[in-house]
Amino acid sequence: MLLNLYDEASKPIWFEHPALRSSCDVIAIQLQLPERIPQNWHQAVNRVGRDNIPIEPGTLIFVIGFPETLSTGFGLPLWKSGYLASEPMFEFSIQATPSEVGGMKGGTRLPGFFIDSLTRQGMSGSPVFARFIGSWDDQNPYDPDFDNLLKDRSKLDHLYFASEGTKFLGCYSGRVFATEQGAELGICWNTDVIDEICASEIEGRNPH
Repeated sequence: MLLNLYDEASKPIWFEHPALRSSCDVIAIQLQLPERIPQNWHQAVNRVGRDNIPIEPGTLIFVIGFPETLSTGFGLPLWKSGYLASEPMFEFSIQATPSEVGGMKGGTRLPGFFIDSLTRQGMSGSPVFARFIGSWDDQNPYDPDFDNLLKDRSKLDHLYFASEGTKFLGCYSGRVFATEQGAELGICWNTDVIDEICASEIEGRNPH
């Protein structure tokens, strides 16, 4: 599929983040599916994997894309595995300096997190999913009180035992270091960034 990034008036067709603008290398482009493609073949990625599972550093993640243009079957993507490498509740900083009390100071704070995965070219823009296998309470996944919950049968619908849950985390952007010998850390923008881009419909600027 060939996609022109500019319309007939030479205006960008993409939307960008209303506040971060070019500091965020994620954009949104509205696509129209060809009529010959059944609608049930496609589902918006943010509507897939909505289990309220516990997410924390070390959680298994998958970056779904086309590393080095590889695919299987009739164009299906590959699931590149990895792990969540930072606290997803906290933003990351760029151009920051070490603080004397620990952590970083200054720089620009951005809404995303790091993943530890051997990603490759062709995966930028890929959706990132977390996978959790075990037991959890989807009303309070981080501090479940299973003993008390089991005593109240009205709350059993919120419990999952020896189950598998999947949650959409955001959009993969690229690695922190360009060399293959680097830290192998990738940047993932969280779901709020994607939602804000799509909701605001702020036209992209050119040039950046």
